[in-house]
Amino acid sequence: MAVLWKWAPVPRAATTGTSHQAVYPKPRTSQPGKGHRIYPYLLWERSITRPNQVWASDICYIPMAKGFMYLTVIMDWYSRRVLA
Repeated sequence: MAVLWKWAPVPRAATTGTSHQAVYPKPRTSQPGKGHRIYPYLLWERSITRPNQVWASDICYIPMAKGFMYLTVIMDWYSRRVLA
């Protein structure tokens, strides 16, 4: 059986009291695949001055005892209120 992780020493300043950290393959979520288009950030020079001008959404995967569930949120950037 292959070992997927191992312990490697790290500088003490980078930890919270321990001198070891797990080493394993990290997700590569910020690296686009070949042929994928990179879209521009459309809110770069825009000031958000009123409610309902900009909404944001996020999704989170939550493992459960039997399976998993997704937590989704839609939020207004100006008021920082959760809409859904």
